[in-house]
Amino acid sequence: MNYFEFYGLPLSFYPDQDKLKTLFFENSRKYHPDFFTQVTQEEQAEALKKSSYNNEAFRTLKNDDKRLHYILTLTEALNEENKNAIPQEFLMEMMDLNESVMELQFDYEESKAIPIMREIEDLQSSMESEVSSIMQAFSDNQDPSTLAPVKDYYLKSKYLMRLRDNISKLTSDQ
Repeated sequence: MNYFEFYGLPLSFYPDQDKLKTLFFENSRKYHPDFFTQVTQEEQAEALKKSSYNNEAFRTLKNDDKRLHYILTLTEALNEENKNAIPQEFLMEMMDLNESVMELQFDYEESKAIPIMREIEDLQSSMESEVSSIMQAFSDNQDPSTLAPVKDYYLKSKYLMRLRDNISKLTSDQ
């Protein structure tokens, strides 16, 4: 049973967060180990297992990045073979941006970091707008063959996140 089935929610990149939260709290009360103190060890273990699963499912589905990764893995659009297959043309486009980040590492100046961060955020927004309609439509058609652009978006986003993290580390070191 996957996390969406566990909550009775449709497989979606944009699940109803209020409903998710409500279902999480209902399951938290339903499977809380304190309610299973007077039952067999086996029933206690099962309740603990469901409680842990509820927590992990909620953590995954409430977080955009984790949910994206989960759906791509669940639908096998992202697997061990292609989990790091960032499109080559994207990497070529990122050469100048990478160089700018490397220059910051040697000679940090906030006035140089701000435009780089802005460029990263603009790239992220642009990429997201390119795939949002595919992600919306997936809820209706659930066709994994349509997810190649979403997988590329995910991998590119992870790359941009690493660049942002590198710049943030420089900021905190100052």
